[in-house]
Amino acid sequence: MVFLAVAREGLESIFFLLAVFQQSTSSAAPLGALLGIAVAVIAGLAIYRGSLRLPLGHFFRVTGVFILLVAAGLLAGSVRALHEAGLWNHAQQVVFDLSSVLPLDTPLGSLFAGIFGYQPAPTLSEVVVYLGYLLIALWLLRPRRQTHTAATAGSQG
Repeated sequence: MVFLAVAREGLESIFFLLAVFQQSTSSAAPLGALLGIAVAVIAGLAIYRGSLRLPLGHFFRVTGVFILLVAAGLLAGSVRALHEAGLWNHAQQVVFDLSSVLPLDTPLGSLFAGIFGYQPAPTLSEVVVYLGYLLIALWLLRPRRQTHTAATAGSQG
């Protein structure tokens, strides 16, 4: 499965580069492609070397929390879509307004909106769903300590 995924991505890259080369009249496209490949090789080697020293428990804990933040944003966006469709019209008062501090049309605002579902003026239902999902998911996925019980101690002997 991994082989097919990598092969598909490689073929997509080749077709994309071929289209760019055919439309480009200067040498900037081939140089850009070679630079991109060189950066990818260097990044791949750096990730490989860095992953040898990376504590995997900490890495997966951080990436897990990041994925939970993305999922909470998707869920809050679903509540927003339900409201826009007229299917959910409860708790629609705006909790706070950050549109003067971080509007959606800025690069950082659009990045946060795309990744975390950021809205500068979220409604009460969006905030409750976002925080509720996040708190419940973090509580369910919290690290648990392993305890030895008499049953497992007896079965080992």
